Amino acid sequence: MTQLNTPLTEEEIRHAKEQANRALQNIIMTTGLDPDSLSPYQREMFNSLEQYNEYAWSRGSSGYSTGFSVIDKKLGGVQPGLYLIAAQPNVGKTAFSIQMARQLAQNNENIYVIFITLDDNFRMMLPRFISSDQRIPIDAAKFPVKYNTPETYELVERYHTGLARIINDLPKLKLIDAEECESVEMIEDIILDHMQSFGMENNPNKKIVIFIDNFHDLKSSEHTFPNDNQKYEYMSEKLKDLVNAYDIPVFCTAELKKVQGKRPTVEDIRETVKVGYEANLVWLLYNEVGLKDQAAKVYYQTDSENPEKRPVLEVHFGKNKISSFKGRTYFLFHPEHSYLQEVPEADQSYFDAKVYG
Repeated sequence: MTQLNTPLTEEEIRHAKEQANRALQNIIMTTGLDPDSLSPYQREMFNSLEQYNEYAWSRGSSGYSTGFSVIDKKLGGVQPGLYLIAAQPNVGKTAFSIQMARQLAQNNENIYVIFITLDDNFRMMLPRFISSDQRIPIDAAKFPVKYNTPETYELVERYHTGLARIINDLPKLKLIDAEECESVEMIEDIILDHMQSFGMENNPNKKIVIFIDNFHDLKSSEHTFPNDNQKYEYMSEKLKDLVNAYDIPVFCTAELKKVQGKRPTVEDIRETVKVGYEANLVWLLYNEVGLKDQAAKVYYQTDSENPEKRPVLEVHFGKNKISSFKGRTYFLFHPEHSYLQEVPEADQSYFDAKVYG
């Protein structure tokens, strides 16, 4: 099981800041600098160094665990930043986002994950959360009465288990649809409302993680735009402002231009390069079976008796300013369950050889 990320307690944060201050004072002594002698323009930089040193000491020992061990190792955990999950339709970007959001909520202490769906409403999206968690057909989570027979009642029981697990996750996870939030300004209001609630719970250090499905459906409640390019540039800048202002991770799915079956690049993000520029990390998703069906060359099979090619989801780190990793990670994709099974690190090279060879 992935090791949990445990943020520092109030007392540990206070102690860490004291350590940071002592360390900085010692450093200043070794440099011979007298902070009182600094001119105002020099003092501005010194103040920024002080603030960063406190921040670095009080942020804990790693980023949040995604629940995917290979991605955690390559990334160093999820840290504040703008993350873009880009793919063509029917590749698996929403399934990837749902599972990561759920696992972030379950594998980390003192965080609250807010998943905002602009593509589908609550009733359409919740079955995918339950299906992914319980490995049951999405249809069984949509129409449990259909499976309320002796032959299929196990699926109904697992649906109930999935619903119970969603209830257990209420302190850490919320699903919001476009009826409650459709604009980038409303997202900021949601962040502020929750931070205020955390303060009222005497837990001001609780952190928010935002997922938005999908970037290209975002609107503005304050501005109109002469064209889509200017609209998306504004959205990109506003999302990056949220990351910087509230020191949080923001994940967005995004659409790609038609790339005619080719593996995408950052330049293929639909209609704007601005969001790719603002993003700290861009994951480019590709699923050859989803695009080429049984003509695919990158696939897996369930057993030797069944020749059907099953989809492998490739997650390419197209841009990465979070860590130094450049390359791909792979998942066995079960689209009927909206579920991804991460390929163990020892077996990742098998699919690398298929892609790069």
